[in-house]
Amino acid sequence: MGAYRECHRIRFISLAETFDETVEAVRHAADEGDEGDEGDFAAYIAAQGGTNCGNQTVRVAKRIADELNTYDEEVQKVVGIYAPHLGADHIHETRTTQWRIVSGAVDVEPLTLKSASGAPRSPVNNCGLGENTQAPNDPNGQAETPVAAMEYPPDAVIDWSDTAAVRAIVARVKEKQPTISKMQRSYDPTKGRLIAPSARLTREERQRIPQIRNDLLLKDISAQRWELESLARGSKMIFGDVVIQYPALSDWPEFDD
Repeated sequence: MGAYRECHRIRFISLAETFDETVEAVRHAADEGDEGDEGDFAAYIAAQGGTNCGNQTVRVAKRIADELNTYDEEVQKVVGIYAPHLGADHIHETRTTQWRIVSGAVDVEPLTLKSASGAPRSPVNNCGLGENTQAPNDPNGQAETPVAAMEYPPDAVIDWSDTAAVRAIVARVKEKQPTISKMQRSYDPTKGRLIAPSARLTREERQRIPQIRNDLLLKDISAQRWELESLARGSKMIFGDVVIQYPALSDWPEFDD
């Protein structure tokens, strides 16, 4: 197909004078046919020498490119066609224009933050209201500042289609969220804290606390809350020269021997 493609590239250029009639027959078959622009592929195969064989009349001419590829290797590029029976040096160039991939120039001015919202890239827009055809920003393209976006009165209606205002609100909400500290916190038994369910007192232990407090008051001992809880669990506490301990209650008395 390489020779067919190259012959199709030189349409309306006769090769009868520069080559011969056999080469021109191949080019003409690739150029014109019953379908016009598509060419007559059957006539092209016949002019090339028939099926089940290589191109006998016209072949693709290649040359080593001046530049190496990414891996510093030589690359052969197609430059045209030649006829083996007339010599490999007799080449008709079909690719005289060299194309190079370069970075496109970027116009910085239209890509500023003042640009208005554009149409969605996706054919299906699931990000907003379909009937809203007006630009969400003001005519000058100036979005509201983050401070103004957060200073709405309580009864104000926020324009959620204003991208800048929504981003400012989300950023302000994230700033007010409490951060989770992974550092080990010091334990202060004098301050209240959240207790896990497994560390809470049972109902029977809570019922013991008033009796324990009264017993301590009879001995002129004023105990704190955490000391009362420790005694209710069966711990041994020392108040001056007095050692006090209550027997621990069983969690499953029905299973005790």
